[in-house]
Amino acid sequence: MYAPGVKRTVLTLLFSLGCAGTGGSEAPPSPTVAQTPAASGTPAPAAPGSPASAAPDSAPASTDTFCDALVGVLCEANQRCCAAGGHRFPDVAACRSERLGLCRGMYSRISPALRFEAGPADAALAEMRAAAATCQPLDMNGIMGRPLIGTIAEGEACEPHAFVNMHACAPGLACSPFPQDGPPSYPGRCVRARGEGDPCHRAVCAPGLFCEDPAESRSTCRPLLADGARCRSADHCRSSCIGSRPPRPPEKGPAGEARCGPRDATATYCGR
Repeated sequence: MYAPGVKRTVLTLLFSLGCAGTGGSEAPPSPTVAQTPAASGTPAPAAPGSPASAAPDSAPASTDTFCDALVGVLCEANQRCCAAGGHRFPDVAACRSERLGLCRGMYSRISPALRFEAGPADAALAEMRAAAATCQPLDMNGIMGRPLIGTIAEGEACEPHAFVNMHACAPGLACSPFPQDGPPSYPGRCVRARGEGDPCHRAVCAPGLFCEDPAESRSTCRPLLADGARCRSADHCRSSCIGSRPPRPPEKGPAGEARCGPRDATATYCGR
């Protein structure tokens, strides 16, 4: 179990890997992309023995081997699921050459308080292979954060605004920048994550929950919103928060209303 915040803090890594396309818009913090069909118009199934369909010989033993397997799946799917040109690399080798170093570089900067565990890594890769075989979208933020398990104890210092150890608190805890009184502080402290219905004023909610406005004294932790619900941030949705971001220039017409909606394959596999 990874602590609250990991799904969104790994966002930087997701974009660094080149999984963000162009077109469309999404409410902060995550931009959306327009669906890009495969060159043939229909995603091709994964070939037998390909990274997307093959089972690993063993669970990843480190972040390096996890990156190697993860990038292999992404790059194979990039060739099948994405249109040629701006969304598809020339070949798998070119994709791996760019993405592998970025993935390993990001994980090399994580806090020593984060422990890599092979079991969750293997489960994340299995989910990814199954989705990539038919070009199904994935929550890559969750996939990439799943193997990292925090170890910082309750009450100890953590970094509330940095990928390197924002989610380094032990399971059941969250890194909160909110002291009992006064403005947000740095570093933060590992505290017990709040449950559904609990007040979240100056607090952090547990995984699967969100606090619409931690600065509002009456806010409580609520379940993540289903697709179709109005949203103000991707952190509020089970999937993504999609819609125009007001304000918009007059010539662009009225601002649309952001709503929770599904990710697409372009956001997962395509982009350079």
